[in-house]
Amino acid sequence: MKIWSQTILIILVWLLPFKILFGQGESGAQFLKIGVGPKACALGEAFVGLANDPSTLCWNPAGLTQLKDIEILATYNFWLLDMSYQNLLASFNTSFGSFGISIGYSSSGNISKFENFQKIGEYNAYDAVLNIGYGLEFNHLSVGIGIKYIHQKIEDYSASGFGVDLGLLYKLPDESIFRNFQFGFAVQNLGPKIKFIEKTEALPLNFKLGTSYKIGSFLFALDANKPIDNKFHLNGGSEFEFQNVVFIRAGYNTSNSYSAGIGIKWNIFSVDYSFTPYKDIDNSHRISIKLSL
Repeated sequence: MKIWSQTILIILVWLLPFKILFGQGESGAQFLKIGVGPKACALGEAFVGLANDPSTLCWNPAGLTQLKDIEILATYNFWLLDMSYQNLLASFNTSFGSFGISIGYSSSGNISKFENFQKIGEYNAYDAVLNIGYGLEFNHLSVGIGIKYIHQKIEDYSASGFGVDLGLLYKLPDESIFRNFQFGFAVQNLGPKIKFIEKTEALPLNFKLGTSYKIGSFLFALDANKPIDNKFHLNGGSEFEFQNVVFIRAGYNTSNSYSAGIGIKWNIFSVDYSFTPYKDIDNSHRISIKLSL
């Protein structure tokens, strides 16, 4: 409990100047808010208290300490309209702590360019992020940090910046009657504002608090989120596991809608899929392949 209290105090000291600096309002680099990984997204994006695959680097870097093998995860998100978002993630554990790395690339597809109401051609836009994370475990408490480099480009204009994610993950002791619970806390996208063309915007800072509970073949997860550019919302999801081979998932996000997905595990390979409808806009399909060595 002493380590827990000290860690929370350190994080609060870190957050105070950023909270004063950013306050409440609009934010840029919106692609950083896109959920990474079909497993997490099938669970309604309730993952900060579960954090048990390489995509945890994008949700709660403290979860890296749970990944004892070398794991490589490749994801593809058929995003809204013609947009797409791909991620390649890897994690590994050492005697000095747990490490993770992620490369993300978001493409807008072809965008028509007009002048005087006449189409004069096309252009595209993209966003990219490189994220390097580190996690360390102290008894039942894990702490983590992710440092990301962000680059955005629209036609001939570009912008770059950096951000930081901080995370905590607490597992209750085995002797506790609540031993199947985990609790997580994360702060995403701390960092200076990014200037794009003539507009300067803050990163999409988000505070997340979540828990997960496993009993038998069932898993339940719940997250609470407070982004600086939107209202408070909840994410919830559940998973049913069959023989550690097939995983059926469903979730709900109060800021969006429901989600569903399936996972299949065979030997060192795992394949996951998720589906999320976005009301009157479009549907999102995510698929991933994971290799555990």
